[in-house]
Amino acid sequence: MRNTGKILKGSRWTSGIHQFVEIKHGIPVDKESLSPLSLSHPVYYEMVDRMFGLSGTLGSQFEREEIRAIYGADSFDVPPHNPSLRVDQKPTLVASSKDILTKTLEAVRSCKANGRPILISCETIRFSEEVSDLLSAQGISHEMLNEAQEKSEKEILSRAGAPGAVTVATTAGRGTDIRLEAESIKNGGLHSLLTFFPDSLRVGGQVRGRAGRQGQPGSSEILCASTVSLDLLLEQKELRAQLMKDHHIYIAKMARYRFDFARKFFALIATFHKAREKQQSSLARNWGPRSLVTLSPNLDKLSLQDAQIAGEVLSLLTRSSDPKSNSWEVLIDTIHQRVQTLAIQDWAVRFQQAAEAIISDFNIEKLIQFKFDLNRIDPSMTEEISKIMQTCYEELINTIKELFLKRSALWEKCLGEDGAGINGYIQQIAKGIPPNLDSF
Repeated sequence: MRNTGKILKGSRWTSGIHQFVEIKHGIPVDKESLSPLSLSHPVYYEMVDRMFGLSGTLGSQFEREEIRAIYGADSFDVPPHNPSLRVDQKPTLVASSKDILTKTLEAVRSCKANGRPILISCETIRFSEEVSDLLSAQGISHEMLNEAQEKSEKEILSRAGAPGAVTVATTAGRGTDIRLEAESIKNGGLHSLLTFFPDSLRVGGQVRGRAGRQGQPGSSEILCASTVSLDLLLEQKELRAQLMKDHHIYIAKMARYRFDFARKFFALIATFHKAREKQQSSLARNWGPRSLVTLSPNLDKLSLQDAQIAGEVLSLLTRSSDPKSNSWEVLIDTIHQRVQTLAIQDWAVRFQQAAEAIISDFNIEKLIQFKFDLNRIDPSMTEEISKIMQTCYEELINTIKELFLKRSALWEKCLGEDGAGINGYIQQIAKGIPPNLDSF
């Protein structure tokens, strides 16, 4: 995962992307996961009365403004208990990845010669393996911490603070606590080496912050393959930080709107679930002992679950079974869950996925990039551009709201207390028609 270095087990890309990658690499193709609800962390934070946070690497002013805009929280700096002795070297630009490997090897040899441990942070697992191959070819002993290693993280870190120890990591190592041995501290502490220029000052600060902890000596260095000047590179990173800030604020706003829609939908689900007895009474009134005997028993077009339920319904009606009987009561419980599942599937596919497609077509990244390109050309247009973007946001929200209102009329009918959804479901499956909320 970008900027985390962690493998997110169980997570899958949507819109067929994960299946495409599985086919490409000859991996058995799994079904696309269905997401009935998607929440981002800003929604959760609003559920608490008071919020406090502590970070050793809060980031730049852009990231502080982002926190204020998303969470409504201000920030302030707390002086460290011990002054930092870490020496942060200026970033070093090189021509290619090959040069980064050369510089990395030089840094490793220097640290080993001086009895200092070194943490090498790589942007990808692949590059961490390239560094490992280089060190192995030079006969340099080292440990890997890239989420693909065989040893446990605890075991690796237990030796990472020894004099001359070499640890190669992805950004998964940015939050590690490397305990230095006394000799390592005496020799100058840990050297934290980044083999890439991080997108975020916060990420860079976290990796640098592995060295010089709690007033210990240490140093950090950034290597970056780039064909532009350091000033231009920093300007590009600053622009990216601004773009990411606006993007995150936009995502938080969208999460709040969609969560409001979700609350309304799942309130219907809760009402439907609580109205079980009323729905049973409705069935007793609507279903006479011979009401469906003449309907078609052809169930070939139904799913296995729907066909089994339809067969039981037809059997009970053919036997003129009382809708208040235990047999009907057990069956209604099954039908109740099936209708609820159909509604949730409709919510996930006809609304959630459709909303995702609308948001994707909106292409917020391109709009934000356009905003800053114009700002660089003519800063006086900032206010006008912001108004245009706000209008675009409102149009997007209204489009999704219209979609929600269109589907919610069906959900309210399907999940009503009067049992109309259950009646509609029975009518369709008894005729051999695959159940569809649009026809309830």
